[in-house]
Amino acid sequence: MILTTLGTQRAGLRGSVKVNVCMEQRFDRTPDGTVWTQAMFGYSFWKRYLAAFDEVGIVARVRDVPAVPSDFIAASGDQVVFHPVPYYLGPSEYLAQWRAVACCSKLSCSRRSGDSPRTRGDVEIGVSAYASLWATIRRGSGG
Repeated sequence: MILTTLGTQRAGLRGSVKVNVCMEQRFDRTPDGTVWTQAMFGYSFWKRYLAAFDEVGIVARVRDVPAVPSDFIAASGDQVVFHPVPYYLGPSEYLAQWRAVACCSKLSCSRRSGDSPRTRGDVEIGVSAYASLWATIRRGSGG
């Protein structure tokens, strides 16, 4: 899992602080926009992040489905948003879509002026996001 913090501090006041979590977990999204999970990483898991952050963004594989089984639990909710990357299964599908995965990861975790990125972990989706952040930091510091 990779965490990327996006936020600002101005004049001693806390600005909007967001965290993006890049992960390999697969999720389903129903036509109403709700994102679902089969077992782990439901909304209650992400809600605890809201004690420290104003918004939690999850960068993960999401596929659109007409409905989910009754035992699935909602993963999205108030202040917990999903930034989907292309859905793939296994290394061959990943290799076929790696450019799209990298592009979506980069856009979801891009570093804006005044933001403070922080990362942890080493997943394929997160590696793409981290590489983008590192390049942006180097450009911003003249490196």
